[in-house]
Amino acid sequence: MTVVARRMRDRHRNPNFRKIIGGIAYDTETASVIAEQWYDEDIDYQISGPQHPYDVGEVLYQNKWDQYFLYCFCEANDIMPEEIRPLTREEAIAWMEKHCPTEMIEDVFGKMKEAGET
Repeated sequence: MTVVARRMRDRHRNPNFRKIIGGIAYDTETASVIAEQWYDEDIDYQISGPQHPYDVGEVLYQNKWDQYFLYCFCEANDIMPEEIRPLTREEAIAWMEKHCPTEMIEDVFGKMKEAGET
């Protein structure tokens, strides 16, 4: 990874981005990072995704009231502007199921029920 790419990645880890959606503020400065996905590191993205030299990814945040949101970005804002997408707890779990190991999901959300368990 180049020095410029590393700086961009560090900026997106700590973006200081705040957005009001439906009268509710979502703020990366006051929330905690739960997980992140850099699509340039994803093998499926590398094979079938758009071929460009930009950092593209999502960072899952949780605020102190246990509300979840994704900070989505592309280094080239003209291709995909920075945005915040609010998520329910279930949507956050589904996002992590797609991008994170089981141990990480259960560290955040607690032990999940096994199939057939009530």
